[in-house]
Amino acid sequence: MNIRRSFYVMAALVALLSAGAGYWQLADSHAKLEAVEWVHDANRLADAAQQLSAGLAMERGITAAILANPADAQAAMLDEMRRARQSVDAYQKRLSVVADALTRRDIAHPVLSKLREMGPVRLQMAALRATVDARLTGADERLDAEGWIEQMTEHIGSLQDLAAISMQPLRDNRYTLASALAIKDVMFTLGEYAGRERAAIGVAVARGTPLSAYAWRALEDQRLIADRARARAEAILAHLPATPELVQARLRFEVEYLGRYEALRSQILASSLAGERYPVDAGQWYREATAGVDAILGVSSALSSQFEADIARLRSHAVNTQGMLILLFLAMAVLFGIAVQGVRHRVLLPLQALESAAATITRGDLSQPLPAQRSDELGRLGEAFENMRQALLEDKDRRERDTVALRKLYALIEQSATAMIVTDADGIIEYANTPFATITGYTREEAIGRKAGFWRSERTPAALYRQMWETALAGKVWEGEMINRRKNGELYWASMILSPVSDDNGRITHLISVQSDISERRLIEERLNFLFDL
Repeated sequence: MNIRRSFYVMAALVALLSAGAGYWQLADSHAKLEAVEWVHDANRLADAAQQLSAGLAMERGITAAILANPADAQAAMLDEMRRARQSVDAYQKRLSVVADALTRRDIAHPVLSKLREMGPVRLQMAALRATVDARLTGADERLDAEGWIEQMTEHIGSLQDLAAISMQPLRDNRYTLASALAIKDVMFTLGEYAGRERAAIGVAVARGTPLSAYAWRALEDQRLIADRARARAEAILAHLPATPELVQARLRFEVEYLGRYEALRSQILASSLAGERYPVDAGQWYREATAGVDAILGVSSALSSQFEADIARLRSHAVNTQGMLILLFLAMAVLFGIAVQGVRHRVLLPLQALESAAATITRGDLSQPLPAQRSDELGRLGEAFENMRQALLEDKDRRERDTVALRKLYALIEQSATAMIVTDADGIIEYANTPFATITGYTREEAIGRKAGFWRSERTPAALYRQMWETALAGKVWEGEMINRRKNGELYWASMILSPVSDDNGRITHLISVQSDISERRLIEERLNFLFDL
């Protein structure tokens, strides 16, 4: 795998890893944001359920007091019952809107099945109210105060279950574990059992009769649960930030519920035990008790406001984090693209140009210069490569000139009238020209590889041969004449020059022998000498 392909593979792997990490971060941020939204909607649903529960408790209390003694029902109490019904209807609509928003976030959450289960409640409430109205007109005697309280308490219990179920976390989202707002459930319980006390005591006050043994046991059980819920609420509230709204709500709780409500309740219970006349009528008790229950709801409302503020901050942080992650991811993508392009233009393309130039040189084409390079490491490498190309081009030109010169020299040697041979330092023939074959009768193939002088005759003294070799091996040129023998046995006179060739260290590497056939000249000389002697 070449560098370019390796780089693209590594870049793709880095991009995939970065994209995976970015996707994981975005998914985690989205899960946090989804958790915040779920907590927000669950808190709203719990508030709506508690408000509806409080409204139902108010309707339960005032209606129970009226049903306890329908004949003496005051107009003010009947007006209060109608207002309570209107409040319940408004709270019911708000609960439906909040529940729809919550169920759209997770259709498989158990809160959806609970909402379906509570779907017929509005129809049941309408039928139950119609029965109450019939009871007040004397048209129907089936429903009494205790039966009314029991059915309303069942509806309120379903609302408490709905609020608790809504606090369950989303599937596969660990961040929604924070939605288990225990304080909300505790305040819900405290408000409900205070409302039950209000209804039960209101029935006894409306009838003007002492509490029955069953009613006493029910009140004791309700008081036990309410006290435990209050203790848990106070323990949790002690560790929450004391915001102005929460401080004011707790002060009202202490005055209205722990003070006036508890005092009036104690007076009524004491009167019941003594068999005395109750200190207030049903309407007064309902108003005073409602102020105490409203104080409980005020604390819950202050907590909801505080939770809403915390959730808003969490949502803002989650949204900002998600936005920053998206911007960071985009910035990383842009920087990665710039880096890839930079490496491509600064590294890969110059390497590709060098690779192309090397391939061109390999094919023997040295005429194409490299494009101009940047002044960086690869640019300097390209410059060195260009210098090498120019050096190779100059060397090629020089070798071509030398080849032309050698070709000319070879032609001269081959076409000359003298025989020429080249031997190594030991006298072994490495080259012989065409005139050598003409003079000696031996072909070039027959001569190459043999010891020079194999054509000599016995007419030349051996001392002359020794002198010739000693002179040449001493680095000097030897000139002389000798009688040699052609391949066909014919003798001929040869004029010979033996020149040594040395390397840069002065060591003799080759010997060059040049000989000419001077037989005709020697014959003329001998005839002239003979004529002069006569």
